[in-house]
Amino acid sequence: KNGAFEKALKEAGNETLNANFRVRVQSRSHFEEPNELGLIVNTQETVRSVKDRIGKVELLPCLDHRLELAGNELQDGQTLSSCGLKEGMTLTSTMTVSEDEFVRQLAEMLQARALTLHDLSLLYCYRHGVPTAQVLKAFGWGQHFPDFVKQRKEFVVASGCVRLASKVAPEALSGRLMPASCNAQLNQQLLDLHEKICSKSFSDEVGIALDRVVADVQAATLFDVEQVLRSGSAGHGTAIVGSADAELVLTVRGLPVDANAQWLKGLVRSAASSFEANMDVKQNITGYSVTWKTQGPLAIKVSLAPAYGSYRKAIGLLSVQDKDARPCYFGALEEQRTRFMDKQPMGVKTTMRLLKWWRGQREWSCPRTRPGDLLLELLVVYSALREQHQQQSRPSNQAAAVQAVMELMAGFNTLQVVWPERCRCYWQADIPQTLLQQRPLLMDPVNPFVNVADPDAFDPREMMDFARLQKFFRPAWRIPTVPDT
Repeated sequence: KNGAFEKALKEAGNETLNANFRVRVQSRSHFEEPNELGLIVNTQETVRSVKDRIGKVELLPCLDHRLELAGNELQDGQTLSSCGLKEGMTLTSTMTVSEDEFVRQLAEMLQARALTLHDLSLLYCYRHGVPTAQVLKAFGWGQHFPDFVKQRKEFVVASGCVRLASKVAPEALSGRLMPASCNAQLNQQLLDLHEKICSKSFSDEVGIALDRVVADVQAATLFDVEQVLRSGSAGHGTAIVGSADAELVLTVRGLPVDANAQWLKGLVRSAASSFEANMDVKQNITGYSVTWKTQGPLAIKVSLAPAYGSYRKAIGLLSVQDKDARPCYFGALEEQRTRFMDKQPMGVKTTMRLLKWWRGQREWSCPRTRPGDLLLELLVVYSALREQHQQQSRPSNQAAAVQAVMELMAGFNTLQVVWPERCRCYWQADIPQTLLQQRPLLMDPVNPFVNVADPDAFDPREMMDFARLQKFFRPAWRIPTVPDT
């Protein structure tokens, strides 16, 4: 996993030691046995640099970090060559985890606003890359994270939210203990709603149904399938009662990567015949896909795509296709889309499900004015990223999260979203310049050829009007601002 580091050193012309040094990382009550790491290091690298690299692996709140060679402690400013380090030697790293450092990290996240216990735990994992349960295990703490927070004098827990004790007194004098954004009552209403539309039993039912369909499709197909990519709300973990769909993409070996649309339609018809003969389902062919409804909660859509071999190869081949021919091969990118969704925290996916319920309570004039799943999901992800960019804590509850997305929808016509490099899968140069000139702009983080807010495909005016009403729980009929076409 350090191959990129070694390559960078070689390109810079630095001398490298072509060996993996065994580094033992020990932390109190964290490992039953010492952990061993293999690091490729440079002779001119400092001891501090090696400590930082070890810290990025361990991710624990560390107050004291000692690095020793043959029993002698090494100083931060020393280079490895000056320490007498030679190939094959062993460095010993001892990290002392600190409850005070952990508390300091939590307090830092509470500076801007109060958070629920659940969101504070999620935000810590999001920022520091390690679950709070793992940190507490390192301390030998036998209870759960809420118990730890409640027993620390630095924090005050009230109305389901946590804030710094140092900030309670001044606000208590004005009769306001918790900030307005931490509306515990509204937040609880949203959480109760979420439990109804996405209960554990429903999620289990969707998962079982999806596994069954995937197995049936694999058994019924006559093609040489490399893999079955799972997408849609069921594949992304955002399905709710009344809105659960699964998109399966079969990547087929031997299918020419530049196969034309007519050829692909013929293969889809062949697949449909095979499914009908072996699965006993009533299906339809829509474009380049086969669709049907299961007896359970799922609506199924199956597409075919060439097995490109790699994401970069797929992007390169799609870039030379005509604009109208590209969509029939977009299914090959669903693996990256699923990975993108898998990275989203639990709270973000909760907001996605709530927004899908909100959409279902509205009457839309036509399919062109109804926001799709991908558009809603990306608005939620972008809203969370924007909060982070503004150096604020993420919304302290679902009420604040939903409100932030509603504000984006209300001003949707001016939206301009190009994902930062750390969030998207492609390079900036992959995006067609003509696409960047469109307004509104909501780039797909996986597909550089798609503006999810394309004004030729989606009319946002009804969504904007509904969002401005600020009536999440009240069903709203269509606002006649968009003429039927």
